[in-house]
Amino acid sequence: MSAWSTVRRILVCSLAATLASAGIIAAALPSEAAVDTQTFVTMYSTTGDSIGQGNNYAYSEPVDDIGGNVMTAENDMIEMIVDGANGDWFFLTFASVRGEPLAVGTYTNATRASFRDDVSPGIDVAGDGRGCNKAFGEFTVRDIEFSGTDLTKLSLSFVQHCEFKNSPPIFGEVVFGEDALAAPAHVVPWNVDWPSQELGASGKTVPVRVTAGSSSMQLSNIQVAADSVPADSVDFPFTIDSETCAGALLAAGSSCKIMLTFTPDVIGDYAGTLVIGGDISANIALSGDVVGATDWHQVTTNASGSQDPTKEVQFGWQSTFHATGDATAVTVTGRSWDHHVNATFAAPQGETLTAGGTYLAAQLYPNQDASHAGFALAFDGHNCSESYSSFQIDEIEFDPGTGAVTRFAGRYQHNCGTGLDDVAHLGAVAFDAQGGLPTVPDFGQFDGSGPSQLSVHVTPTETNYGRRLDVSGALRDQYQKTAAGQDVALYQLSAVSTHWRLVGNDLTNADGAFLFHHTARTNAKYRVEFAGNPLMAPKTSAAAPSKVHRVVVAHLSDSRIHVDRPTHLYGHIESREQGIRVDALVRDPQGHWVSFITDTTNRQGGFDWRITAHVSGTFRIRVVCEETVRLKSGLSSTATLHARG
Repeated sequence: MSAWSTVRRILVCSLAATLASAGIIAAALPSEAAVDTQTFVTMYSTTGDSIGQGNNYAYSEPVDDIGGNVMTAENDMIEMIVDGANGDWFFLTFASVRGEPLAVGTYTNATRASFRDDVSPGIDVAGDGRGCNKAFGEFTVRDIEFSGTDLTKLSLSFVQHCEFKNSPPIFGEVVFGEDALAAPAHVVPWNVDWPSQELGASGKTVPVRVTAGSSSMQLSNIQVAADSVPADSVDFPFTIDSETCAGALLAAGSSCKIMLTFTPDVIGDYAGTLVIGGDISANIALSGDVVGATDWHQVTTNASGSQDPTKEVQFGWQSTFHATGDATAVTVTGRSWDHHVNATFAAPQGETLTAGGTYLAAQLYPNQDASHAGFALAFDGHNCSESYSSFQIDEIEFDPGTGAVTRFAGRYQHNCGTGLDDVAHLGAVAFDAQGGLPTVPDFGQFDGSGPSQLSVHVTPTETNYGRRLDVSGALRDQYQKTAAGQDVALYQLSAVSTHWRLVGNDLTNADGAFLFHHTARTNAKYRVEFAGNPLMAPKTSAAAPSKVHRVVVAHLSDSRIHVDRPTHLYGHIESREQGIRVDALVRDPQGHWVSFITDTTNRQGGFDWRITAHVSGTFRIRVVCEETVRLKSGLSSTATLHARG
């Protein structure tokens, strides 16, 4: 034993002796476990339990020191002290109603032992510097004996929840001074009582250890029997995950281990037995139960990453979970050891909530206007000063006599704030007053989006090549509410293409407006697309056209020439593009413009033609830039040629 363990034992014994001399308690701390008796403490901590940190613990005399103190003269409170050889230390306190000696039986609704009221039993499992401010639980005493105010025998199993009645439990067994279950071997534990759990959950995996005595021991078969299960149970509830005991020859003092799991398939009580055969015969009692649940499932998505990407919360049999209200508004409240959720679903003024009904663009309850539904969601203390939501009612039933809500199920899509952003809270709730397992709606199948309105304008509708175009508009919902912070995309369909091309993205501002700056290079149509969000359907705007002109500059090298003498018609387009078609036209005596040269611009966007007049007269010549034969979109440049004979 370490020096520290020795000091602790001396302190405990001295304190016990001091209190005993004062007539307050009597102490019994056996120094060694006799060969025909057994003393041990097991504890199995589930994930989230603060006392055991999710681990399994087992302590046995004589390797570990385990003492039992009687804390009162009435024998109504005992304390088990574990001084582990590995340095662990734990205190396990169990108490009956004040003034009544602890006796064989089950003690339910226990609270922290030292602070219990006069009508409640007590429990307090603490150690290694960890304890509960509030403790809740129950324990079953299978055997207990006192000699005056000394504890001489004890066999009990327990379960404790720290701080809240439904927080993750720690459970286990205490055996003190009892006749060994399978002497000369030591088997730990003797009973495995899994805490009550909800359907669909698996119980904590629990180890059973068999240790040979002073001589070797042969083990044979290891099996689990289900002694009592619900009538509609199909799957075997108690299973061996792994084991090293079947057929093992254990040397003196050596051990083997069996890992057990409780996985029930229906609501009800279960009992079974782990049978260990060979040179010893040991039966380990197994029990567990499954209760109905009322469920709330909440999933939160947050694109900014400031919260967990997904969060699913289930409120069950040990939670506070209820629905209140009437056909105009229902409030569902769930409170567990680690979560508190409150949601209200309200119909528009003059209407009632109906099964199958969808309510879009709900405003923050209870401040919604007469034409809108109302919705409010508070989650773990977080709520909205303004919100924008949609919801669907899947089930709603009331007691015909009292009017109380008996069944309710709904799903929602919830945005917190004055405008729509891309962060939506999605969830569903189901409540059954009878305590059954209700069906939680699949909120992923709920389309809470309402119609969107998207306008778009191009300014100016006609402009010269290379100039700036402004494409603007606004995004609104079906109630003309602005949609701020929404991604919109600008697409262009040019005159020479058959495909819409993405040319820009923007976010709507606080007024739901957007503005794209685009360089005009071709005749085109423009449209804006909105991909939608949980509250607004996708939308594509109508197409807005824009006409683009290329400016032509044309000159004559000599505007006064003789018949059959040449001159040069030359110039360029202002955009300086290569390969753009240009036409030279002359007006005939009837006033019609007739093309006499067709060409494309050179690398500098220019052209240079040699022309000759074969008759005398004054001629008007126009050079036109045309994008295609069918779309004449260019501005022309004209010149006058005088030819004389």
